[in-house]
Amino acid sequence: MRKYLSILTRGGKAYNAYPFRILFTLLNSILIVAILTGIWSHFVEGDPTEFLRYFVISEFIILGTWVATSTENMYEQTLTQGWNYLFLKPVRLPLGFLAYGIGYNLIDLVVQVVAAYIVLGMTGFVPQLSQIILLPVVLIIIWLYDFVEGYMISGLSYYTYELWGFNVVWNTFSDVFGGGMVPLWAFPTWAQNMLNYLPFPFRRYYLTMFLLSGDISYLVTGIMGMLFWGVFFGLIGYLLHTFGWKRFESQGG
Repeated sequence: MRKYLSILTRGGKAYNAYPFRILFTLLNSILIVAILTGIWSHFVEGDPTEFLRYFVISEFIILGTWVATSTENMYEQTLTQGWNYLFLKPVRLPLGFLAYGIGYNLIDLVVQVVAAYIVLGMTGFVPQLSQIILLPVVLIIIWLYDFVEGYMISGLSYYTYELWGFNVVWNTFSDVFGGGMVPLWAFPTWAQNMLNYLPFPFRRYYLTMFLLSGDISYLVTGIMGMLFWGVFFGLIGYLLHTFGWKRFESQGG
């Protein structure tokens, strides 16, 4: 455990190399929230305040936990450059990447969560006790799910060596069909039912709705969906990495 904590700490130190990241992250989130709230509160019937609260939680808290990108980038750099400092440590490489990603994003997340509750408080939002108590559980679940998702996507590095194009497509689908760009309640009922067969809404929409409403059923649905897709992603990732690593070694990696 001490080894992984040291890696997590290193991720936090690496974050210090970008002192203005917090400011730009907050400004970016505020801009996105303002744009999305203005658009959907104009075209979809409903209380504009609910749209504002939804997008604040979705952008500041749910999206702020995302460690998949750092996980994928470290895998890709390891494969293309052939070396990573984690090779020097007696740790499991995937868990080392996860610890580094959490350490790198932890400060950012804390700032974003505090900012979110300040903005929500200005709208008169009062969180229920269950929402406060279960928030750390929600964040941990998202971290683990993001890691498995990033583990799967990073396995493509053995075959493509670049993940940028795939990430753009995947992230776009996640935003559009997962509740990032538009709440699922704005979709027709038939479309909402179809989207529940995809992996995208469980992480963002259902967990956002739980933190917005306090309804435990949203949390249960989100967890069950992420559990199913997490196992599927983990299996695909394991196969990609197992066969990809052999291919990488055979080429002198």
